[in-house]
Amino acid sequence: MGRAFWVLGTGTDVGKTFVSGFLVAGLRRRGREAGYYKPVASGGVSTPRGLAAADALWAAEASGLGDDPVSLGGCVYETPVSPHLAARLEGRPVDRGRMDEELARWRTIRDPLVVEGAGGLAVPLDDRGTLMADLAAASGLPAVLVAAPGLGSLNHTALSAAFARGRGIPLLGVVVCGHRPQDPVERDNLLWMERMAGAPLLGVLPRADLPERPRDWTAAQRESFVSLWDEGTWGRFEAALGEGRTG
Repeated sequence: MGRAFWVLGTGTDVGKTFVSGFLVAGLRRRGREAGYYKPVASGGVSTPRGLAAADALWAAEASGLGDDPVSLGGCVYETPVSPHLAARLEGRPVDRGRMDEELARWRTIRDPLVVEGAGGLAVPLDDRGTLMADLAAASGLPAVLVAAPGLGSLNHTALSAAFARGRGIPLLGVVVCGHRPQDPVERDNLLWMERMAGAPLLGVLPRADLPERPRDWTAAQRESFVSLWDEGTWGRFEAALGEGRTG
C-alpha cells in the first residue's frame, strides 16, 4: 500500500485545494505516481458521470490527473454547507466505511496519495459530533497544515496545530498559501509560523494570478503553477514526507 498524507486547513478557504492540486502536480512532475482523494465534500457539481466534489474537479484539472473526478470524491453532497448539515438535509449520513474502503483502494493505485480534508479541523461531519480531525486521526496518517498568510493566521495556526496534536494527528509541517511578499504583516507572520505551529514551515506559495478554472490556463500558466517551488523547497518537502509516518 502506498504512502498517503492529509492536507488539512486552519479554516475554510485558506487554500487546501490549491495546495493539494499543486502538490499532486509537482510530485507527478518529479516522477511520483501521486494521486488525490477527497473523502467528504459539500457543494458538489453535477457531471455526466454523477456528482463530483468541486475541489476534486479543480485538483484533477490543475494536476493533469486522468482519473474520473467523480471517483476522487467519497461522500459528496450537493448542498454547500457544513457536511453534517448537508448530510442531514439530503438524508445521506456520512459513510465512514465507504470512505475507509476508498482511501485504501486509492492507496493501492497512487503513491503518494494526497487526501484533502473539508473546512477546518473542527468541522462536524455528523450529528454525533464526529469532526474532520477525528476522520484524519482514525486513518493513522500524518498531515500537512495549510495556513493563510495574513492577519490572524498565527492564532489560527497555533490553535489548529494544537488541536491536531490533541487528536493524535502527526504534523509533517505547515504550508502557507497566498503569500504577498510586499505585505509587512505577511512577511512577519512567516518568521513566527514555525514557532506558533511547533512544526516546520515546509513551503510558501505566493498569491497566483491565474484563471479560476485550470482548464482555462495557458501552457505557460500551467508551467508557472508547477514551478512555484524551487528544488530546495521540494527537497525539504519530500524529506519531510519520507520521515513522516505516511504508510
